[in-house]
Amino acid sequence: MMEFRPFKPENINLIGEVKVPGTYNLTALSTVINALYSAGGPTQNGSFRNIEVYRNNSQDFCVIYCLHTLCLL
Repeated sequence: MMEFRPFKPENINLIGEVKVPGTYNLTALSTVINALYSAGGPTQNGSFRNIEVYRNNSQDFCVIYCLHTLCLL
């Protein structure tokens, strides 16, 4: 017998040049694009070229995304 459980939501903090910075409750399947959409997207000074993702408030682990070319499609 298989049991399906929904993914546990995670609290994500979005700071910097987004229109509505704050804490958002997103599922484990959410992407960087989902998080940016939740925050209203980048401000006029923001960019899709240098998005930094830190895990567990640690400066030790960082992934940098560039979504600029994706937005041109």
